Amino acid sequence: MENLRHMLYPYSSAMPIYFNSPGIVMSRAFHRRVVELSLPNPSLCEPKDAGATMVKLKKCIDTPKVMAGKSMDAKGRRRIYLIDPQGTFANNAVSFNYVQVRNMFYFDYMIYSLKVFGRDLILKALPDKIHPLKMQKDHKLRPEDVSKEGPHADYA
Repeated sequence: MENLRHMLYPYSSAMPIYFNSPGIVMSRAFHRRVVELSLPNPSLCEPKDAGATMVKLKKCIDTPKVMAGKSMDAKGRRRIYLIDPQGTFANNAVSFNYVQVRNMFYFDYMIYSLKVFGRDLILKALPDKIHPLKMQKDHKLRPEDVSKEGPHADYA
């Protein structure tokens, strides 16, 4: 959860933004647009529950005026993985899908309980906030495409 907070911290929930790789993380404004604009329209979102879920979801979320965020770290490494963790990954990985249940307990222990002799815990600052008006300009969105909740609504 800490790395997810770090990844999302620069963005306001008033920004219509989502991160997709392989799961999906969406802001409150993004979720509202999908629910209010896409889901009620059968030409945008297929109403029946059949077929590849991510393909259908992609069609729904690409329709309203939203931004696709990047879930990569500063070195270009993925932070959300579809595989069980084996090998080299980003230092701030957010999630690993398909982790075996027994391994979840090992990871919990290694992340939160194991203390390495000679290594002190270094607390790092969260990244700077990104103002919604800058995102609006960078993504060529109109003012009405940014949530009316205010520029810094619901910051963590």
